[in-house]
Amino acid sequence: MFLFEDKKEISIPGREVRYRIERYAASAGVEKQLTDKLKAEFYYEYSIVRTTDVQPDVVLSKEERRYPCYQFPQAFAGIRHT
Repeated sequence: MFLFEDKKEISIPGREVRYRIERYAASAGVEKQLTDKLKAEFYYEYSIVRTTDVQPDVVLSKEERRYPCYQFPQAFAGIRHT
């Protein structure tokens, strides 16, 4: 799956852009039914995020404050009882 997100936070009174985030993400995964009641899953996601036009009074997450552009992979694995 591929995802593109272009988000702008706009102030209500002045209609000013408080910050802007562009995100590109790709994810893939596999699921395997192990038994009638047990399923294994593995998913991987990779994202590139750019944060721009940040106003001085805006509080962003730790990753957004440190990097104007950051990349991060994520992997999820699990076994579920169905």
